Amino acid sequence: MRRGTRDRPRQHSRFELESRLKENQVPTSAPPDRILVLALAGIGDTLMATPLLHELRLNFPDAVLEVLVMWPGAAALLEG
Repeated sequence: MRRGTRDRPRQHSRFELESRLKENQVPTSAPPDRILVLALAGIGDTLMATPLLHELRLNFPDAVLEVLVMWPGAAALLEG
């Protein structure tokens, strides 16, 4: 089957992309008041998520950071 020009995605110039970005910019909002992190897999995945939690705390110091875990050992890991 031969592909025509309709099958190829259209390439936009840099000017077109920049003007589209300016038109579609989302207004900046206030930082979040609360952040919920879901860690449902297990202790190992919770341990791997600790750098994320650390970065969230650094970037949003005033937000309430809550983590929902499935295993009691994962909760103990985060509390200690």
